[in-house]
Amino acid sequence: MVVDEKGLLKAMKAAYKTAGYKVAVDLENGCDKVILSTDMWTVVIDREELPCKVLGMIAEHLREIPEPGTAFHVKNHETQAEMFNIVVDALQHDFTQTEKVALVRKINLTWGGYSLWQGANDKQVVKVSPDFEDLMLWSGKVVQLIEGNMLMIGDSTSRAYICCTTASATEQELLAHLSKVEWPYG
Repeated sequence: MVVDEKGLLKAMKAAYKTAGYKVAVDLENGCDKVILSTDMWTVVIDREELPCKVLGMIAEHLREIPEPGTAFHVKNHETQAEMFNIVVDALQHDFTQTEKVALVRKINLTWGGYSLWQGANDKQVVKVSPDFEDLMLWSGKVVQLIEGNMLMIGDSTSRAYICCTTASATEQELLAHLSKVEWPYG
């Protein structure tokens, strides 16, 4: 699994207290997939691999365990049913747009409180909030940058998508020296 349990619990708690998060259970390739999503991150995990504490938090927030084919928006003691097809279709559209995919690696620098990730080939630099970065167990695993604004890591049981920010032209210019440096992965 590529999703860090503690990082996911922390992100779920923070989302619950602010804008909330969406929970959907989809049947994908004969296996129930639990989808947890906000505007900044999305996690897809096989239901059988879902950590007990995460399932417990979902049950606590929803006051029930979601069934396949259901979707909810959970926020500060409020639960609202969502149209399942609309939620899943939107997520599939957002996360299957793979026209521009690059491999990236975390580098040992920060900028304005953000972690920096650099393209393995094109040396593009993106900024990632450390709070969301904690969702991934990425050490030694391939991380992809999709469309220049979303990190994605996945394996056979889970996937994590994290929105990131491309460094501005000024920041790219200030960080231009990074294109001359070869950083080891992880």
